[in-house]
Amino acid sequence: EALVAIARSLEQALRRRGFDPADRAFTSHLTIGRVRQRDQDWSVKLEGAVVDGSPPFAVDRVSVVQSTLHPRGSIYQVRAEAMLAS
Repeated sequence: EALVAIARSLEQALRRRGFDPADRAFTSHLTIGRVRQRDQDWSVKLEGAVVDGSPPFAVDRVSVVQSTLHPRGSIYQVRAEAMLAS
């Protein structure tokens, strides 16, 4: 719920600055990894990636990240960050 509230607030601020609203509702997600060969079945290899009881972690900032596609893999660059209140 907190992430949805942050996304809503961010979208309202961007609309006031002339940006169009998002074309779909916000859905929080975490990208664990990406695969290049989509025609393979990765199920067995990915089964061990999610572990119950993983250590908790704290989210202390929101980052705007630019992703540039490259033949050897995406290049990510943090363009801006905002610290979250604790």
